[in-house]
Amino acid sequence: MSNEKFWVLMSRYVCRELSLKETEELLEWLGDDPTRADLLKEFQDTWDRTKNYPENFKVDTRAAWQKLRTSISVEPPKPKVKTIGFNTWIAVAASLVLVATVGWLLFRSWPSAKLIEVETFAGQHKEVVLPDGSKVWLNVNSSISYADNFDDGSQREVKLKGEAFFEVEKNPTKPFLISTGKTLTKVLGTSFDVKQQKEGTIRVAVVTGKVSFKSVENPKQELILEPGEAGVISREGYAGKSKYSDKNFLYWKNKQLNFENVPLSQVIETLEDAYQVSFQLKDSALLEHKITASFKETSLTEVTNVLEALLGLSIKKSASVYVVEKQ
Repeated sequence: MSNEKFWVLMSRYVCRELSLKETEELLEWLGDDPTRADLLKEFQDTWDRTKNYPENFKVDTRAAWQKLRTSISVEPPKPKVKTIGFNTWIAVAASLVLVATVGWLLFRSWPSAKLIEVETFAGQHKEVVLPDGSKVWLNVNSSISYADNFDDGSQREVKLKGEAFFEVEKNPTKPFLISTGKTLTKVLGTSFDVKQQKEGTIRVAVVTGKVSFKSVENPKQELILEPGEAGVISREGYAGKSKYSDKNFLYWKNKQLNFENVPLSQVIETLEDAYQVSFQLKDSALLEHKITASFKETSLTEVTNVLEALLGLSIKKSASVYVVEKQ
């Protein structure tokens, strides 16, 4: 990434103007060198401190310095030391032993929660209804796990591997928590998609409601996501969010694709993700052609037939790759 592009992405990042793809690109670039993340943090802190200053803001440096000197010159009070006799120590030790013994007996007699796990394999999707009525749709090669007393505590917790779409039943008294990789997603009642990508990045895209999304190792970088917004957190814990305009990433669930004046490059990228295939173009100039089309529960063959007719292309499968060229 060139220095010029780096500064542009940094500037648009602090202004919350990056697209989802640009956000992922910036986070990947930050992960290559920790000093870059420090620079972005300094940039963000400076932006946050200055953007809300009033025009007539003034600092009384003399008063501030005097206040600092006063606070430094005051000696802290000396702590009082209280001695404890031998008999008192014996009583304290006996109390601790009694408490530990009772606690252990309670722990042994307390029924342990059982873990429920649901998983999918290649080419398989599943719908799961949780004890509280919330629904989860699992994508291929994914899994979700939760305790059998899931709805008994003060919060509802699940663990996800892979990708899933959630429709969470609203319950203000019991937040819904999703642990994915090194991230935590927290909601009260909403619908959203969570995806654990191969390189370790976690993406959350919100359809309805509001979602809190943060890294477990860096919780200060919490993202608050609303409908039409997606957040990504990289493997290193860097976070960013942006708006999304289409819902083609949900093809695996609703089997719908919608393209409106979209370049062929983006169409191919979407098809590769939706149908788990690869395309190879013989002429890169074809990537700029624009497509407007909609598909619902359409096979890949039917989609490629439409593209051939619209753009005068030839799309043929060769080994494991679909080759695209002019007719």
